[in-house]
Amino acid sequence: MTANTIIQLAGGVTRQNLHHGQVIVYTFSDSQRETIDAYMADELALLKAQPPGEKLYLMHDMGHPRAVLTPYLRARLEEIPAVVQAASLSGYSATILPDTIMNRILALFVTSFGRRTGMVQGLFTRREEALRWLEDKWSSSAAARR
Repeated sequence: MTANTIIQLAGGVTRQNLHHGQVIVYTFSDSQRETIDAYMADELALLKAQPPGEKLYLMHDMGHPRAVLTPYLRARLEEIPAVVQAASLSGYSATILPDTIMNRILALFVTSFGRRTGMVQGLFTRREEALRWLEDKWSSSAAARR
């Protein structure tokens, strides 16, 4: 698998691995249960496979009009903080939401979610900005490891 391979996890979600799998991009086109379950299975497996203390670089592109934060998705997302904390993971998560009044309210959930996981959250309305922010964080960390 090449570094920039896009994997279709379900009909409404893909995962793209950038920078040799160190930056993970989930792109949603709907919020059906099948989509949410496939995403959660993939992200939980990814989190559990990380070495303790490892930094994560994740992007969640919810910019599609049918990709919304449903009650089911919110409930499933509650599984993530315990896994992140148990493995002592940290890092950065960029979330892309369309610029709507409702999403400004939902941004409060995303921000509080970040505090519970220990991940630094960035909220964006454009994919290019989110990716630039996340890659800057990854580059800074990679440079510090050299």
